[in-house]
Amino acid sequence: MTRFVVMDPPSRLPAAEAVFVRDRFSWLAFLFPFVWLLWNRLWLATLGFVAASAAVAFAFRAVGSGYGQFAILALCALVALEGPAWRIAKLRRLGYTETAILNADRLDDAERIYAEGAAKEAPARHIALTPAGRQAARAVRTLLDPIGG
Repeated sequence: MTRFVVMDPPSRLPAAEAVFVRDRFSWLAFLFPFVWLLWNRLWLATLGFVAASAAVAFAFRAVGSGYGQFAILALCALVALEGPAWRIAKLRRLGYTETAILNADRLDDAERIYAEGAAKEAPARHIALTPAGRQAARAVRTLLDPIGG
């Protein structure tokens, strides 16, 4: 299961659509961090990555150590792990609001769950479950209703 963060645009125009950000390790960001950052329009993160890569390469070349590749791999792993969070932060700065957090296998499933309104029925943490999980959650809620009310 993958966690998707749903971000709604600042204006509710008919043409405006919610953005689904996959919040997990990104292999494309690990293998091609520079291209991934540019593709997602994370300009400052791109500049930071280039500057950090250049500083690491210069430092390890000056020292004469052959471990510079491991430091570059660590920077790539940082982009792969934190890239989605940087993308969410950028969307927040642009005025997008976090509407829901969904768990789904694929983007299509997350869009379907969101369109069905399952995100509004989810628990307080706004986590929508798979169809079987939703049935189990409803059963537990039904069992606990007489206790709470």
